[in-house]
Amino acid sequence: LELNLIDEIEPKSFDNLINLEILKLHSNRLLDLDENIFINLSNLIVLYLNQNFLNSLESKNLFRNLLNIEIIQLRSNNLTRIPERLFY
Repeated sequence: LELNLIDEIEPKSFDNLINLEILKLHSNRLLDLDENIFINLSNLIVLYLNQNFLNSLESKNLFRNLLNIEIIQLRSNNLTRIPERLFY
């Protein structure tokens, strides 16, 4: 899904992809992410969110079910703050 013009992802878009290990969402136009967008992706290892227009990651639950995550790339967004306990 990388290198597109995606500006929104519906909250249940990835719900059936329980075995997904790599998700490339970089180089899009994402502004925000629903706090449950990654809820069923417990096998995800790599998540690329870099080069979007993300302003905030305010939900403390955004990455909570990413039990096997090793890499989350967030560079080149519009982030100004990372909430406490975002990654655990």
